[in-house]
Amino acid sequence: MGKVQNERKKLEEEVKQFKDKQNKLKQIKTGIHTVNYEKISSQLVDNYLLSNHNLLFNYLKNLSTKINPQSTDYPPQIIFEKNQTMYTITVTSFQYHYDQFKIILQRIQSVNNSMQSAKDYYQQYLNRIIRSLMITFLQVQSKTRYWFLYKNIFSNNIKEKIKEYVSMFNIFIEEQIKTLIEQCISKQFIKENISFQRIKTDKKPTEKSASTAQEMIEKITYIFQSNPEYKGHGAYFADNPQKSHKYTKADENDQTRVIFYAKVLLGIPSVQNKDNSNLTSASIGSHSVQGTGGDDEEYIVYRYGQALPYLKIIYKIIDV
Repeated sequence: MGKVQNERKKLEEEVKQFKDKQNKLKQIKTGIHTVNYEKISSQLVDNYLLSNHNLLFNYLKNLSTKINPQSTDYPPQIIFEKNQTMYTITVTSFQYHYDQFKIILQRIQSVNNSMQSAKDYYQQYLNRIIRSLMITFLQVQSKTRYWFLYKNIFSNNIKEKIKEYVSMFNIFIEEQIKTLIEQCISKQFIKENISFQRIKTDKKPTEKSASTAQEMIEKITYIFQSNPEYKGHGAYFADNPQKSHKYTKADENDQTRVIFYAKVLLGIPSVQNKDNSNLTSASIGSHSVQGTGGDDEEYIVYRYGQALPYLKIIYKIIDV
């Protein structure tokens, strides 16, 4: 009889524990709700969220283990529904999952906006270069057929190059963004950036490192000021290739040298018969400087849009 009562008592205890567990699960379920995030850009979803769906799901799921271990049996559900160019993201889970998902979404949007701003800035920067070149072209008064032909060829080439550079820049920055997106989801984004900012602001250069840097700057400054090879400003050109040869340096491996045959827009030159290393631009009303004081005439321009490297010549001096 006593044995039966013990078994009965044991069963009653198990039933009670089971009912308590069921009640707790029901109570936990009451915290599960569905939230819709509407009008989310398809770019964000297709490029970032869908490709990192597993990372996002596991991160939110692990929150349950940390915040409420009893809720681990109810992992978050994330559904993406596309409508033309926008998505509706439906999250069914607990409040802390909604809050964290919203934060992640804001981080990703912020990173995406920064990426787009960088792309726009780079495109604007290149557009300014084109405008500067076109202004220079307009300032040159020439009616020769070759000039107009050259101008058209140069303009088309520079536009094609800019398209190429924009494409390369976009590919590069998009690859960098992929890493940041993973950090946005895993919280490493905040930790690493805070650590980086602390390193930049907290770590001061030592007196020795500052002294070394100053010594290097002074040494480089002295070289540029005292060495005649580095006189003046601007880009120097000459009709006589032997003049250009004097400023080349032989490669240590094969003793080859390099000079460029370039197309240079001189416009109206300012003729100078003496060296003047203080010149930083052509005089008012001129577009270039023509040096006539030496054995060979030199031409100096101060805008990168005035010179186009046309041929790269690699050569070697051979003793006969």
